[in-house]
Amino acid sequence: MTALRAPSPVLEKLQSSQHLKTLNLSACKLTSRDLQMISTLPNLETLVLDKMEFPKDAANSLSRLSKLKTLILSPS
Repeated sequence: MTALRAPSPVLEKLQSSQHLKTLNLSACKLTSRDLQMISTLPNLETLVLDKMEFPKDAANSLSRLSKLKTLILSPS
């Protein structure tokens, strides 16, 4: 059985941000759960996820960002 990793404490704090418009998480190791938390940021317009591996369900989570204008992705 695989244990679930708790979401990043930083992401937990950001989750309550109503004003965050830009977020750069390049070279971070994010889990599906982390991406789900990011997808709840209501006013996020720019997200940078350079140099990282993406969970299989990343596109599903990121599609929930209704105000996202710029998404920068590149694999590690």
